[in-house]
Amino acid sequence: MIRAVVFDLDGPIYDSFGRGLANLEKILSSNGVPFPDEKRTLLLRLWGKNGRQLLVDVFSFSESEADRMYEEWFALEKEPHPLVPGAREVLTSNVSKGIVNTILTSRRRRDLDHILSAHGIAEQFEFAQAFDDDAYAKPDPRAFSRTLHFLASCGGIDKHEIVFIGDTFSDARFGREAGIETLIVRTGPCRGVSGDQRPVGSGKMLTSIADFPDWIAFFHDQ
Repeated sequence: MIRAVVFDLDGPIYDSFGRGLANLEKILSSNGVPFPDEKRTLLLRLWGKNGRQLLVDVFSFSESEADRMYEEWFALEKEPHPLVPGAREVLTSNVSKGIVNTILTSRRRRDLDHILSAHGIAEQFEFAQAFDDDAYAKPDPRAFSRTLHFLASCGGIDKHEIVFIGDTFSDARFGREAGIETLIVRTGPCRGVSGDQRPVGSGKMLTSIADFPDWIAFFHDQ
């Protein structure tokens, strides 16, 4: 029985991938940074990391270069993206069923709080963990520790009663290495993957978060 969901923010709930990638491409172009296919492939594989670290890992920027580029990127992202269609309804449905909603994101606290406030969904989550709330961050499985500790305090919810919902290849590894059942939605970098490219089994790939109620009804007896 699923008693709690740990959501990644971007992809499952916050529809940021398409416009976020386009904005990054604008920043790279304006700074004269090449973006060949191999860099794009690596970027999509690592998408979901904290933005500054993503820029360092993909483009080998110095820390100061990554900070500057990230601030330029963030400036283009200040206008909130929409929620993924159906996300608000799924959050409300979970609450009505007694399922605890939590967030574990690579965004910094200022970004997370701004997004939740802008969309009026902060009250749907009993716990939200941002990048700068802990010494560990995705995809290090130790990043789950604070969230798991909180859920254990909620009537003894353990990891076998939790599902993690992400949208990236690294999210799939993150959940697997933490020993937590993991679903991947196609509203992020994995939107076009199929066959052997899928980061999880076909039964763990959702078109979007709107499919979650049907998934839980089919695979878990509520």
